[in-house]
Amino acid sequence: MVRCLCISLIFFMSIYGKIYAQEKDSPPWLLKPEKVDNKTKYTIPKMGDMAPDFEQIDSLGNKYKLLSFRGKYVLLDFWASWCGPCRAESPYLLDAYKKYKEKGFTIVSVTRDEEKDKAKWLRAVKEDGLTWLQLSDFDGSVSWKYQAASLPTNFLIDIKGKIVAMNLRGRRLDDVLNDLFK
Repeated sequence: MVRCLCISLIFFMSIYGKIYAQEKDSPPWLLKPEKVDNKTKYTIPKMGDMAPDFEQIDSLGNKYKLLSFRGKYVLLDFWASWCGPCRAESPYLLDAYKKYKEKGFTIVSVTRDEEKDKAKWLRAVKEDGLTWLQLSDFDGSVSWKYQAASLPTNFLIDIKGKIVAMNLRGRRLDDVLNDLFK
């Protein structure tokens, strides 16, 4: 088994090296960089950074900017309908949303579903009872800005637009929000 893992790792590293050598300005783990202005350089946002603003559309074509949510705590949640771990987080997100929405908390979900799978995305939203804002990221531009290559990924943004926590899973989200809203 160890030998198999070592061979897999060597194979992965050889492919990674070839891809990276071809695209030195675009690390291979990023999502769809060819659809984003390749002259724009983004760094991985971290706690304490201002959250990068973006404009994206919902399922009806209405445009929303992240900046318009200033004054609220926002959980920016990257997910997809086909992502099992993302769907498993839905009950925790629902609980947090119901518990803290009256205190100035909201969720902005950004789907990584492809445009051709829009119906699957909307069906998952309905099945999971996700009543907060759902935005599409069909062009990958928001995921690119946030370097959200793995799912689920989330960023908790404070009332001034600063990232105060990242990748809050399960009950950890409630723990952090409970501390914020004491």
